[in-house]
Amino acid sequence: MNIEAEVLALEAKLDPLDRIVRLLTASLDAPRMHNSINGQGFRYGEPGVIHLCLVKGVRAISAFNASLELARKGYMQEIAPMIRHASFIE
Repeated sequence: MNIEAEVLALEAKLDPLDRIVRLLTASLDAPRMHNSINGQGFRYGEPGVIHLCLVKGVRAISAFNASLELARKGYMQEIAPMIRHASFIE
């Protein structure tokens, strides 16, 4: 089995999802830097369901892209824990 061919096929399937997330991002106001006692980070002014979907989509795509790189290097055992973590929202 040629792992590179399989990884390339999966990358092609992820591309439409990446485009959807980029379109969704472009339709929202940009997040602003927020300071708190716990540190700082970017926050949306009035987050809603769309923002949650955006964050969830970004985490999923990021985990899948990282998984593809791990697969290329032969670290298959690391993929499942990363995907499980990406599916959890704090």
